[in-house]
Amino acid sequence: MGTTNSSCDKPVHRKRVEWIDVAKGIGILCVIVGHYTIPEFWGRLIFSFHMPLFFILSGIFFKATPMKQMLLKKSQQILKPYFLTCLITIFLAAFLAPTWYHTGFLNTIKEWLWASFYGSGVNYTKPFAIKMIGALWFLYAMFWAFMILNFAERYKATLLLLGLSILLGYKTTHLLWLPFSVQAGMVAVGYLYTGYLGNKFGLFNKYFEKRWPALLFIFLWGAGLYFGCGRLYMVSNFYGKRFWDVLVSLIACLVVFKASYLLARYENILKRFLLFCGRNSLLILCVHIIELNLIDWGRLFHSVPVLIPYILFVKYVVILSVGQL
Repeated sequence: MGTTNSSCDKPVHRKRVEWIDVAKGIGILCVIVGHYTIPEFWGRLIFSFHMPLFFILSGIFFKATPMKQMLLKKSQQILKPYFLTCLITIFLAAFLAPTWYHTGFLNTIKEWLWASFYGSGVNYTKPFAIKMIGALWFLYAMFWAFMILNFAERYKATLLLLGLSILLGYKTTHLLWLPFSVQAGMVAVGYLYTGYLGNKFGLFNKYFEKRWPALLFIFLWGAGLYFGCGRLYMVSNFYGKRFWDVLVSLIACLVVFKASYLLARYENILKRFLLFCGRNSLLILCVHIIELNLIDWGRLFHSVPVLIPYILFVKYVVILSVGQL
């Protein structure tokens, strides 16, 4: 297998930890696969953990700071890539509108501006039309989750404020989906806090030291999927089996974390590939969403399939090129 690597012996602070990058690599690949038509079981398997995973991993690096400092930091880290990706999407959509979509130039810009502003991950028709921006909702939700957790930690009322946030975010979902995916962030903060606590008390390291918990969690994950769990859509705060979906998502993430920890111990091609994907997961997400929003793969496949390999080639050249900067 190659040489071994020690990984994460102490609580994690702001530094590269290979098992975390490997886990993010697995997660972002699952995000991409989950956006295409796949068998129902594999869809539930992916959706049972892939979005919670990113919030838990982000929580590992959380540290309470003054609100203004957190606002500026997360605006730079999260909102800047969001709006840059939206601008590129709007520009390309306007360019393609006359020939590809057969829609008006101004109408296309207006449509994507509205989608970019609202930041919804799915389309809504009531009480008014909301065009989705796609998986970029995740960035808005992550921003709000950090702000909520930071506020709660700063004012020493963490459990109370997070409990209220999760309850209000979940219950109001059925009344009106607010702009900026704020309700998704209000609920997702629970996963962020889980990652924070797991790192604070060294729980991940204790878990990695033992073999049997992971075997038990694999069994429980499989049992959860067998009994219908996995319909967990954080994009719209839909948790099909509610508590059980949340529990299975935590168990599934622990299984993926243990697999990532084991993969990170050895030098091999798979590890290097997952490390690259994990370290560039935000870039990969943004490029993927531009492609997903603007390219009708089904139509392209039936009309000009010869273009598909060229589009994929350009996509991966962009990722590799920017990822090396």
